[in-house]
Amino acid sequence: MNKPAEAGQPLALSVVIPTWNRRDTLARTLAALSEQSAGAPFEVVVADDGSTDGTREFLSDLSGRAPFAFQFALQPRRGPAAARNAALRLARGRILLMMGDDTVPAAGLLERHRRWHEAHPDFRDALLGRAAWPPEMEATPFMRWMERGGHAFFFNYVDIAEGAPVSPMFFYTCNVSVKRDLLFRTALFDETFRRASHEDLELGHRLGREGMRLFFDREAVAYHWHALDVEATVRRIFTMGYSAREYWLKAPDTASAPRRAVRAAAAAVCRSRGARALLRRLIRSAPATGEHPALWLLLAHMSYGWGLGASRAGQDADEALRAIRD
Repeated sequence: MNKPAEAGQPLALSVVIPTWNRRDTLARTLAALSEQSAGAPFEVVVADDGSTDGTREFLSDLSGRAPFAFQFALQPRRGPAAARNAALRLARGRILLMMGDDTVPAAGLLERHRRWHEAHPDFRDALLGRAAWPPEMEATPFMRWMERGGHAFFFNYVDIAEGAPVSPMFFYTCNVSVKRDLLFRTALFDETFRRASHEDLELGHRLGREGMRLFFDREAVAYHWHALDVEATVRRIFTMGYSAREYWLKAPDTASAPRRAVRAAAAAVCRSRGARALLRRLIRSAPATGEHPALWLLLAHMSYGWGLGASRAGQDADEALRAIRD
């Protein structure tokens, strides 16, 4: 178990976590962190993004009894990018491990990140770990499909090879560590991203321009305590499509001109009244059990296209999302 660092003591590693209205899930993550040892002093920094479920009170209580060095920040609801920045500005570690409030570290995760950075001291070298379903959670066929057939709309570990640097497009902040000397060479997360999508990829793009070499360790595991159902996943993929346009305004769109034209046409079709009505019917009829890969893939593409189309048309995201339930 980690021992709290003395005031002013250098820290090897800071675990940075944004949170919003997930008090119980966050408690599970922090309990698992209390069982970790990084092999050197580490701290946990949590930023609460305007929670209304008692998270603030939970963090205040924990600050007096945490078995690790602990800091927290409070802010009104501004999105995960702003929350991560608030936590990063407090963090004191030479290595900054970014995790989610619903990614529970497997045994030895922190020490694995620290040891990797010790073996790769160049400030440009960063390490991506993997998110996996916890053994205690019974993953549905739909959740398993999201890992494989739906990986383009999820954490895409299928297309990652180990050993050589991977694209900054895999800069997933559920389990990734960078050196402080690299991260603070550029602006932190772009706070104009108000939703949980593409803010990490955009930062990864800028870090790549600063020379980041992102490596992947499949055995550096954090367990994703977040059961997925079809409707919630449709909303999340809609947000991906909606945020993608904002991302492409900040980072180069590497798709060919014909592909961009097809994508724009598909977005317009998916935003049409008929497509929205079809999507609502498909959501109601799509089970998360059994095997329905063709239906799930159609839902994913339509949701993404709807989000992209709504963003291109200047429609408010919350207003567009309400149409899924109406």
